[in-house]
Amino acid sequence: MTAPALVSPTDEQEFYDRVESRASFESGSEALAITHATLEAFSERISEGQARDLTDDLPRPIAESLTHHHGNPAELSLEEVVERIESHDEVDADLEARDERIAAVLGTLAEATGGGFEDLRAQLPSEFEELIESGESGREVES
Repeated sequence: MTAPALVSPTDEQEFYDRVESRASFESGSEALAITHATLEAFSERISEGQARDLTDDLPRPIAESLTHHHGNPAELSLEEVVERIESHDEVDADLEARDERIAAVLGTLAEATGGGFEDLRAQLPSEFEELIESGESGREVES
C-alpha cells in the first residue's frame, strides 16, 4: 500500500507554499518561478515515462512543467541542470540561495510523489545526491 501524497494533486498553491517553507524567498512568486524552472530543467534529464509516472500526484501546472521536455533524456550534469534553471528570466540569480531553493523544490517533489521520486532519483548520477538529500531533510547544501 502506497502512502497518500502530502500535497494534494489539485492544490497548486499548497505545493508552492511547501517549497517556500523549505527555503528563503523574497516572495511567493520566486517560489513559483524556481519550481517551474527546476522541474522544466529536470524534465530534460529524466525519461518521459518517469516524468509521466510522477504527474498523477502533482497539480496540473506543476505536472506540465515536469513533462515539458518530450524527447530522450539528455545526459545533463548537475551544473548543466543548474544553468538551465538560472537561464529563466524569473529566477533570481542569488547564488547563495540557489542550491537551497532548488533543493526545496526537489524535497517538495519527493514529499508529493513518494515512491515515484525514488524511481526518478535512481535515474540521476550521484552528483545530484547531496542536493536531493538536502531537499528531503531541509538542511542547507554546502557549495
